[in-house]
Amino acid sequence: MTILFLSFFQFWPHFPIHSLETDTVSAATSKPSPSPSPSPAPAPTPTPVPDASAWSSQPSSWAAEDIQKAGSYGLTVSGLTDQYNRPITRLQFVQLVMKQYAASGGTSDGSAALKPFSDSSDKAVAAAFSLGIIHGSGDGKFNPDGKLTRQEAAVILFREWNLLSSEKNDPVIYPRVFSDSAQIADWAADSVRYMNQIGVLNGTNDGKINPTVNTTREQAMILVMRSYEAHAKLTDSVLPESEDDEEYEDD
Repeated sequence: MTILFLSFFQFWPHFPIHSLETDTVSAATSKPSPSPSPSPAPAPTPTPVPDASAWSSQPSSWAAEDIQKAGSYGLTVSGLTDQYNRPITRLQFVQLVMKQYAASGGTSDGSAALKPFSDSSDKAVAAAFSLGIIHGSGDGKFNPDGKLTRQEAAVILFREWNLLSSEKNDPVIYPRVFSDSAQIADWAADSVRYMNQIGVLNGTNDGKINPTVNTTREQAMILVMRSYEAHAKLTDSVLPESEDDEEYEDD
C-alpha cells in the first residue's frame, strides 16, 4: 500500500504553486519579463548658419537700377556695395541716413562730438541721436550690430523727414491698405503710413508691407535714395540724374 501511494505521487504532474492572496503565479515559479530598452533621445537640430554663398555680390534685378542711382547721388557707405541681400545693421543704416540728411541740406551743428552710447562712438550715430533721429535701444546702448526691421527703418526716415521738411501731411490718411497692416506696431504706424504716402516705403506685389521683416542692404539704399528724391522734388532741387518712376516688386 505504501509503495502504491509513493508511486502515485512520483508520476503526478508538476504544476506551479499559486498564491492565495493574488491568484497569480508565485515568484518561485515565474520568470520576470525583460525590461524594454529605452529609446535613444533624438539629436538636437543644429541652427543653420548662413555662409558667404547666401549673400549676393550683385543687386537683385528689381533693385539694380535704383542701386546705381543711389551710388550716383553718393548715398552709400563703406561695406554696403556687396552682399546686397544681407540684412543691414543699425549702424550702417544710420550712417546711410545721415549721409542723405547732409545731402538734403541738413546740419548737425557739432553734435557728432557727443558720445551718448556706451557701445558706439560713431559720429553719425551721435549726430542722429542729438537730432532726435534715433533714441537707442535702452540702458545707454545703441546696439550697432543689431538688425533693423522695415518698420524701424520707416520710423528713422520719418523723424529725419520731419527735420528736413516743413510739409506736414497727415499720416492717418492712408491711401493703401496692406493685407498685413495688423502687424505694424502702434509706435510705427504713423511712420509707415507717411513714408508709404510719399512713395518711400512701398509694398510687394502680393499686397504686403512686411513691417517686421529685416531690411536688406539693397532695400536700405533704395529707401534712402527715394527719401532723397522725394525731398528734392518737394524743394525743387536739381538732381544729378533724371528721375525714374518705375515701380519695383519690393523695396
